[in-house]
Amino acid sequence: VIAHPMLIFSPEELKAILRDKDIPWREDASNSDPRFTRNRIRNELMPHLAEVYNPQIRDKLADSAAILWQSEQYILDKAMRRFKKICLESSGNRIILSIPDLLKAAPIERFYLLRNAYRLLHGTTQDFFQSNLSEIESILCAQGSKYISLPHGIYAVKRYQELLFSNVSEDIRVAEVEDLIIESERSRVVHMDHRFSFKYLKVLPAEIEEMDGYKVILDADKIVGKIRIRSRRDGDRFIPFGMNGFKKLKDFFIDEKVAKYDRDTIPIFADEEKILWVCPFRLDNRVRYDESSSRFLSIEAESLIKKSNRAASRKKRGTNEFDEL
Repeated sequence: VIAHPMLIFSPEELKAILRDKDIPWREDASNSDPRFTRNRIRNELMPHLAEVYNPQIRDKLADSAAILWQSEQYILDKAMRRFKKICLESSGNRIILSIPDLLKAAPIERFYLLRNAYRLLHGTTQDFFQSNLSEIESILCAQGSKYISLPHGIYAVKRYQELLFSNVSEDIRVAEVEDLIIESERSRVVHMDHRFSFKYLKVLPAEIEEMDGYKVILDADKIVGKIRIRSRRDGDRFIPFGMNGFKKLKDFFIDEKVAKYDRDTIPIFADEEKILWVCPFRLDNRVRYDESSSRFLSIEAESLIKKSNRAASRKKRGTNEFDEL
């Protein structure tokens, strides 16, 4: 940090101080070079403004700068206190913030919150600008997982309702989500940014409405063991509805044009032997019902990503010092 304790004084005041201390005045030769913007402002613009518009322009600008500095300190103090509340994890390589809580902050406060997360990894706030704020905000409300690259090898990764700052490139891939096992008595669960409803039926409805990808009916007797909801795994394959042969899940996502960094956020329904449903894309052909089916399972999914009023699950997973922002 370079401090300039004499910046508040005019050249005339500085020269008077030096004369009083019997110190000779020294002028840097570059101070008169008009090729430098600072010199054109000091030697051309400021005298012109003082002569044509306001003789007190220097004092007015100094007063405004003082007010802006005090305003910034107020916002910094407020942002520092909020940061302690919205930070879910803080370690040497990772900072995790709660997105719902982050979005509650005013835009100007979000700038300082995000800049502080960047600072905790980089060591300084150098090279974090308004443009970086805009880039990060563009992924906060985006569907699925997204990431952007920040200066000095730092990444901002949006995963579910969390914003991860990391300088570890492997963190670009969204961490695997723990499997959720569906107990038979449960009729509704929330997992992977979705709410899922389950209903067992003995007969099909008289009229089956046209279903989109978020609602399926399958043969309950073809399910082996308990149902679990999980993210994709290496080597996953299934038989897409209407097909007879296996297809790698990776190839299926490519054919469906699912973005690379969204694939870890797709809920996969599976039993103890096979995939049942790739939500909301395709049911597995092995669990489709037919004329011989006597028991059915209806599953309906609802995306919660755009539910802005959903309560955020906040679990403190670490502590750190949150000094200056």
